[in-house]
Formats: sequence, C-alpha cells, structure tokens
Amino acid sequence: MTKIPLPCLCLIGNIQIFGNGLQNNILSKSIEAGVNMVQLRDKEASNLDFLKTATAIKLLTQSKTLFFINDRLDIAKICEADGVQLGEKSVSVAMVHNMTENMIIGRSVHDINGAIQAEEHGADFLIVGTIFPSRSHPNLAVKGLTLLKELAEIINIPFLAIGGISKDNVESVIEAGASGVAVISAISLANSPTEATIDLLEKIKLAWLSKQSASDNTVL
Repeated sequence: MTKIPLPCLCLIGNIQIFGNGLQNNILSKSIEAGVNMVQLRDKEASNLDFLKTATAIKLLTQSKTLFFINDRLDIAKICEADGVQLGEKSVSVAMVHNMTENMIIGRSVHDINGAIQAEEHGADFLIVGTIFPSRSHPNLAVKGLTLLKELAEIINIPFLAIGGISKDNVESVIEAGASGVAVISAISLANSPTEATIDLLEKIKLAWLSKQSASDNTVL
C-alpha cells in the first residue's frame, strides 16, 4: 500500500514562493485547487526563517495535503512534517528510517542505478528528473520519457517526474509510467495558480485512469 496519494501532484517551492504570510498566496490557492503534496526546498534560507516558514506551512496543509521538507530532517521533525525528500547526495534512506518514526521518505534520483538503490534502501517513493528542459535548472541534462519507461519496468514504488512539466506534456509522463509529477514554475509562475493546478490535475487524472484501464484490460 502506497504512502502517497496516487496520482500525485506535488508543488515544490522556496520561502519566497511559499511566503507572504501564507494568506491567499500561491501555496494556499494551489492547495484549495487540489495539490496533494507540498515540498519546501530552500538551500539559501537561514535556519530560523526556514523553521518559521515550515511551521506555518504545516498548519496550512494539515488535514489537506502532505507536507514534505527537502533534506532538513531536523526541521522536518521539529515541525512534524509528513515526510522528508532526500537529494541524491543527502544522507541515506536507511539512516533516516533509523532516525524517524512514521515519516514518509522520498529520494530524488537521476538514473536507473540511483532508483534501484533508493528502492532497496527503503525509499517510499522517488522523484525522477530532469525529464524536460527546465527553467529552474536549465543546465541539468535532460533525461526524457525513456528513463520513465525504463523505471516503470523495474521499480515497484511510485515515482514522480520532475523538470519542465507543464499542462502540455504532463499526460505523456503519466503514460510513460510516472505516478504523478512535481512542479515549480508550472504553478508558481502561472497567471492563475488555481487554474494552473486544476488544469494539471485534470490531465493527470485522465491519463492515470486511461493507464489503469489499459492495465486492467491487459490482465484480463
């Protein structure tokens, strides 16, 4: 049984994106529109600012959506986040399991070997990328849909696609095997975060249902 909602739409942001008092901002609008995972990632913020924002987000997301913190296990534990997202060069998944109870653990990976290792070490899900050219990480090598299709054949835990995901290509990553997507600019830079979230969710769900239906017919 998976520990994350499927299909999953994850919004990743830093303090600037998720800040502004958390009143009627990008984060609150996207949650109300249906985002079912939120991740706070900010390598530049001070410990105090990070903790303040994380605590406020936890209150906002409680009983509405899952809240994850990237890498900062100490802050994730203090604010009682639902989980932690570990980078490929972060501490091991096994170590985090030994240091926490009932916390969902995600691992970011960029190739098949990293994905296999993360699953073997007990990751609950993966975030895989960069799939398409990305405005937030323009210099990272693009993996394309091939990586997703290959992972779908060998990985048993859910994985989300990241990197250049938009309403124009989101269906293709679900069809390729992803269990959802993680986005930044597709929502945070949209003229209407609410409409952007709804558009993404509709296409994700349609592609997911189509894939599940095809799978059921294959089994029959």
